[in-house]
Amino acid sequence: MLDSVEAKGLNGPARSQVVTALRAVLDEGSEPERCYAASALGALGGEGAAGALLSALRDPDPDVRCAVAEAVAVLRPDGAGAALIANLRDDPVGEIKPVYISALARLQIAESYELLCALAVDRAEHLDVAWEDDMSGWDDWLDVQLAAVDALGVIGQGDPAPAVEAILAALHDLDGQDIWTHACSALARLSPQGPAALCELAAGASVLQRKRIAAALRHADGEDATPILSRLLDDEDGSVRLAALESAALVDLDDLCQSAIGDRSADVRAAAFASVADLPPRQLLKGLKDADPKVSIAACRAIARAGKQSTGFGLCERIERQLRNGQPDLLAALISAAAVAEPEAAGALAGDVVNNPATPQEVRVACLDALARLRPDGMVPLLTRAATDADRGVRVSSVAALGELAKGPGSQADEAARVLAQAVTGELLPAPADWQPEDAKPVSFVPKRGQHAAAEDGKARVRLDRDGNVVPKSEKADAVELPENDAPAFPGSTLDAILGANTMEPAGPDLRRAYVEEADLPYLARAASRVSRRRLGLDDLPPPHVDLPRIAASVCATVPRPDLVEPLAQAARSADPALAYAALDGLAVLAQAGMDLTGAGEAVLQLCREQDAGVRSRAVRLLSGLSTGQEPAEALEALKSPEADVRAAAVKVCADLGCVRGEAIEDLLQDPDRRVRAEAASVLAEAADDRAIEALIEFGLMENAVQINDAVRLLRPDGRSALDRLVPTACGPDATRRFFALQMIADLSAHPGERS
Repeated sequence: MLDSVEAKGLNGPARSQVVTALRAVLDEGSEPERCYAASALGALGGEGAAGALLSALRDPDPDVRCAVAEAVAVLRPDGAGAALIANLRDDPVGEIKPVYISALARLQIAESYELLCALAVDRAEHLDVAWEDDMSGWDDWLDVQLAAVDALGVIGQGDPAPAVEAILAALHDLDGQDIWTHACSALARLSPQGPAALCELAAGASVLQRKRIAAALRHADGEDATPILSRLLDDEDGSVRLAALESAALVDLDDLCQSAIGDRSADVRAAAFASVADLPPRQLLKGLKDADPKVSIAACRAIARAGKQSTGFGLCERIERQLRNGQPDLLAALISAAAVAEPEAAGALAGDVVNNPATPQEVRVACLDALARLRPDGMVPLLTRAATDADRGVRVSSVAALGELAKGPGSQADEAARVLAQAVTGELLPAPADWQPEDAKPVSFVPKRGQHAAAEDGKARVRLDRDGNVVPKSEKADAVELPENDAPAFPGSTLDAILGANTMEPAGPDLRRAYVEEADLPYLARAASRVSRRRLGLDDLPPPHVDLPRIAASVCATVPRPDLVEPLAQAARSADPALAYAALDGLAVLAQAGMDLTGAGEAVLQLCREQDAGVRSRAVRLLSGLSTGQEPAEALEALKSPEADVRAAAVKVCADLGCVRGEAIEDLLQDPDRRVRAEAASVLAEAADDRAIEALIEFGLMENAVQINDAVRLLRPDGRSALDRLVPTACGPDATRRFFALQMIADLSAHPGERS
């Protein structure tokens, strides 16, 4: 038996205490508690765990038996095979039998082979397998059969003949369910008889079945799969050949994959070029000359993937011939291949093409990617011009290329960084003289069409037309007015109709006596309204002079250069919220990379008092990277902010600056906003002392454990200490806390962490 506890380091008194507590819960706890206790014992192991789990396989609750079977498969105790086989035979609940079978397959219990072969064919009642008497619903044996077939593909590999015979018998059952996918996968693993059986099945199979056979052969040994894959690659149906090609590629049968380059289907030929790692030049040249563009594109990608220089393909000449009328995606693929095979000529060609507005966008983007890869001399002016292009895709690619260039050494990198700085600050593409920023379009509420609504006096009710206008009372056909106390004689809602409520009788207090405060008025105004929605079209994208600084700010975050700090700080003061957010996020990334943010200090301190909560929270997160002396006061002020985002940002900063420690951080776990509590928990997790662990456990249990996953993640590095401290709660009188404590123990047991 694998001693999981010793392997994970939980030993001594702590080990005995946790295991003893879990055994007690497994004996006396509620059904969900017993499930978590079984999972934890399976992960932890230890003295007494194996016996407790094997005994619990006879638990009266089927869900507990499922959890115990899975735990036994993890722990692998002595005697597990016999106990699981006994349960598989004696347990009448059919829903659980697939769990037992899965555990047997995981443990590779050879003694279960005969029983699994029988269950793959029928209900195996001749082997005394028990089943429930109620057959009115779903037949659970169908699920058991699929699980048995899957298990035979694992357990039957040592002696495949009985398994192959059983699976074929199940396949040939005219009244049976469709098990082709499971059967083919299992047979492919049962070499050599299994692949041979698949070869015979393929002779009379339908197209769908041949595709399943082809897909399953990816699990077979390459030598055994070669004959049948060769046959399927000559199949009359293209989808079968494509599936066979994919399997041949996965089992590294390159010769078969190369043979598919001459296939009659363009899809198969293209897939063949994508499947082989290193094709000979003559095959690549054949693909470039193919009549179907998708095959030529696949050949170009194969050339680029090979990474070898060669002028024998004439890629640049092909590009020049097709530049005027060629297919854009093919031209883009040719440029990418030329950047690898013919770098010098490709660089010159890309420089000539990239800023031609008549060239399709896809081709220009490929040229920009080629320039970023090749970095020829004089490329910065080309990228600068492309950065101001009217096409957004070209702008994005050019700024990204500038960022890649700025990461390197040399004068060209410095020049690229200067252009990036100008793009961020708006100097590269100034706003037109007559341009005025549009006001943000607020969400508009309009009355529901064709509905009744309250009149201005709040008493009578009026009818609205399709445009939301009040219909005059003179229009007798449409006007509807209800007496003040006269309710409609039909349900007022779907819920009333379902519940059969009598709408003629008041169902609650008299609403005329309700008190309405001023804060309620905006919601009442929207009661008979709906939010107007519209599609976002291309015309709604920001103009280039607004979009370019946003793009550049995002790219600058990936370029660790000190000369980009001040431009980002300047952009952070922009009136454009999207630009300010991108710039502050970029500064945060640079700070994490160890960049000195001294040049941004004044701007960050100023932005900590901004009205926009998004700007303020981002600026607060940058305080720990400054050294002006004003950071502690600003961080403490942010901790008092009414906006939760700002408070959450201030928690980590205050801890880093030493403004808030110990009990004050623990007090923040009681903040009304979960984001603040999560940040406080993260800070406590870094302390890793006993008090912090206790606080994190309480953090996971509070509010009906809505934050239990975060708590487990934070406790995992100290999982061994946390397990010891969770035991009193797991054995305590509070059923809710006991349940969630057991859940935490089970989760921590699976990955208890390594911190001492």
